[in-house]
Amino acid sequence: MDPITIGTAIGTTLITSFATMGGSEPIKTLIDIWYLAFGRLQLFSDQKRAKHEAFLESYINELVQEISAILEENLIEPPLSIVGPALEASQYYFEEDSLRSMFAKLVSSSMDSSKSNYVHHSFVEIIKNLSSLDAQNMSLFKTEEFRPLA
Repeated sequence: MDPITIGTAIGTTLITSFATMGGSEPIKTLIDIWYLAFGRLQLFSDQKRAKHEAFLESYINELVQEISAILEENLIEPPLSIVGPALEASQYYFEEDSLRSMFAKLVSSSMDSSKSNYVHHSFVEIIKNLSSLDAQNMSLFKTEEFRPLA
């Protein structure tokens, strides 16, 4: 017999015997132990799930903003070889604003005929290897405050 099935049967038998004993203290103790062991974990996972959904919604909003900014005549079907890996990889970077933004810009640029020639497949891997600080530092390159040494 399967160990999980045996454990389930034993647990069910114990709970049933506690429930039929008439005293509620053993049941209360069992419920308290259950809450201490798993209740906090449930609370933590609920909080994490809510946070993840909020970051996902932010990412979707960013994607919609970036794509809606593309002129209608420049809108093209993006190459799956760029969009697929970008969307797949971006799910692990929702919580980092600068990286999430970079993925959104990569996806939208691949849909813009005026920018699609500048989009490369390796950009997905490059973004995946950046930290948030790296991404923020890279954004300084496009500002007027940055002046390269030359």
